[in-house]
Amino acid sequence: MRHLLLSIFCLLSFVAIGQIYSPVKWKMDLQPSGNGEYLFTAKATIDKGWWVYSQHLESEDGPVATVVFFEEGPHYKLIGKNKESDNVHKIFDKVFEMNLAKYQDYFTIEQKIKVIDPSKPIVGVVTFMTCNDERCLPPTDVDFSLKATGKSSGDAKPKDASTSDTKSLTQADKKYLSKTIVLQLKKKVN
Repeated sequence: MRHLLLSIFCLLSFVAIGQIYSPVKWKMDLQPSGNGEYLFTAKATIDKGWWVYSQHLESEDGPVATVVFFEEGPHYKLIGKNKESDNVHKIFDKVFEMNLAKYQDYFTIEQKIKVIDPSKPIVGVVTFMTCNDERCLPPTDVDFSLKATGKSSGDAKPKDASTSDTKSLTQADKKYLSKTIVLQLKKKVN
């Protein structure tokens, strides 16, 4: 009996170690706003004590900036630039030794979209990094695939999570997205 209990305890320890800590939960939404236009919203709910970084950082030498990337397609067009929520904290970060724009509690990014063919999904990825006062977690990608139906996609999970309501991108898609994100970041710097 003692060996059985010890075996169960060891097994539960391995299961607990295998769980991925995710202090940031994302919810993606696509709501109609009239005339074939929709409002894409990516909202992060951030655990107490953790931060998510803005899309607009003054240097690449610090944390990874949040990036929203939309896979290109003839079935929709982005209208203007996206907008971040106004609860930004602009502070000097001692860890990175630079001024940073970061969010706590929640972070929302909105993008207006003109949908031409609502039968095809709008696909993309949000890449973000989160830190607290003691450590940073590696950058995480959250895939999304939304149809212009006016319904919420629900909670989005990081692609390495065991279950996900979001579309999984192929390795080729991920490679393409990574290259495109790097090119977009280089354009911002120049």
